[in-house]
Amino acid sequence: GNKDVIASTHYDNSYNFFIQVYGRKKWILFPPKDNYKNIYLWPNLSPYYHQSQVNVLDIDLKSFPKIQDLKNVYEIILEPGQLLYVPPFHLHVVESLSLSISVSVINPSNEERIYNQAYWEPLPLKHEWNIATKIYFIDYYIKKLLSYIINGDIDVSLTKSDYQQIIKDLLYENRFHQYPLMNNIKSCSDLVSVYQHIQKE
Repeated sequence: GNKDVIASTHYDNSYNFFIQVYGRKKWILFPPKDNYKNIYLWPNLSPYYHQSQVNVLDIDLKSFPKIQDLKNVYEIILEPGQLLYVPPFHLHVVESLSLSISVSVINPSNEERIYNQAYWEPLPLKHEWNIATKIYFIDYYIKKLLSYIINGDIDVSLTKSDYQQIIKDLLYENRFHQYPLMNNIKSCSDLVSVYQHIQKE
């Protein structure tokens, strides 16, 4: 890259091994644990969600006052022949101090791998379920999925006991627990039958 080229403050999901081949670059790194709330990331729905709204090389404190609370900020000058390891989700800004050549070796992180698997995991819904049932099951499934991700487990399949508990919770939360039919529920099809019975009343 040419001198004075700047990669604005952002994070990557992957492990990044950055090799400086020629020239010099300045890196400023912000560990996410200490700085996530103060770096003014774009909202998740924005196409720039992994970038900061702040130009950390020319900070507007009036617009971004919490930027003053950044902690454990590291500034590094990378010389030719040096390698920098950038952990996943570490925000960083990079400035070329001279004409430079660099090589970046990226490898997916565990978090990225889990996210990708979770993203494509099909929802365990039945075609015959009504909208209310589907919404409840999706809500439960997302909560279960998040709990597995937090624990580092990517097996998000629902067991028979999970379904039975969902069914009982669903009936309870919708105040259908007074129905004696609840005691006969052992499968998802039983749940559909209960709903059909309730809707007829």
